[in-house]
Amino acid sequence: MDDSLKKLRQDRAESVCKKYALRLVAGRGACRRDGDVEAQAENYTVAMVRLHQLRADTAAVLDGLGVPGTMRPYYYDFVMTVKKRDRVLWNEFHLRAEARVQVDLWTGRGLRRDVLLAVAREVLGMDLLAPDPDPCMKLE
Repeated sequence: MDDSLKKLRQDRAESVCKKYALRLVAGRGACRRDGDVEAQAENYTVAMVRLHQLRADTAAVLDGLGVPGTMRPYYYDFVMTVKKRDRVLWNEFHLRAEARVQVDLWTGRGLRRDVLLAVAREVLGMDLLAPDPDPCMKLE
């Protein structure tokens, strides 16, 4: 991806965050109970930066593997689903087990298993084909 496209996406992300902050200040958005609008806008900006980075990293992997544009939203959904679980599941073993379940689920929905595994490895940093390091922590 060339630098002009990256700059355009970054400008768009900044614009979205500024508009969100303006809506909060104007009282047209749901605010926190404590009324700390600046912290809410800052948290939103941080989340958008993370989301933008995940999508850009996923797009780079999908570009390298030749995935058509019509299929990309589904791969993005896979990444978002696994990444959401990262906040809920504290144990790495459980997160890897959930990621394997998600790979099977999304493969059943028609996505390519090799692409899902590559995205998990390169974007999320999880090699799902490697054996688990601690077999005594298995779920029963």
